[in-house]
Amino acid sequence: MLPSAVVAQEPTNHCHKPEVAAQWEQLLANSPKDPIVIRLYALREGLCRMVDDGLVELDQAIDIFNREHARGVMERMEEDNEKRRERAL
Repeated sequence: MLPSAVVAQEPTNHCHKPEVAAQWEQLLANSPKDPIVIRLYALREGLCRMVDDGLVELDQAIDIFNREHARGVMERMEEDNEKRRERAL
């Protein structure tokens, strides 16, 4: 038997958590024209549907979403840095 620290845990499916869905709805309502929010919202909805339909494994969907989320964070940081540079001029 493996020690409990070594046993892999099943990934958590956040698709059916009402509080997570509400957070995403609020984020979209607060930023309806933000392309990063729109992209992540749509990706989340599509991946959740695909997981529910058995087209994508949950761990693969989580990996895809996490990569796109990280990409969105990097894009936003680059935008913020550009705005700071413009203000400094």
